[in-house]
Amino acid sequence: MHSVDENELAASINEYLGRRAPGFLVVLNAASQRAYGVPYRVLPVRSPSAAYKLLRELYASRANIAAKLLVAAPLSRLGGVAAS
Repeated sequence: MHSVDENELAASINEYLGRRAPGFLVVLNAASQRAYGVPYRVLPVRSPSAAYKLLRELYASRANIAAKLLVAAPLSRLGGVAAS
């Protein structure tokens, strides 16, 4: 597996979410900034568990689906591992 720069990964996550879920991205950025002091695009890179926790807080019963789409998919796409 190759090393990916944190900024490159965060930018890719931002691009991925901006194309696929722009409304989610606005909400996630505001909530992430408030709770963790960083925009959401940075959160899954630094702490996937915090990114998932934030999704659970915001989307409760739909958190697993949201996590797959908004955390696992962009990270796995960059890491070459398929999200299951």
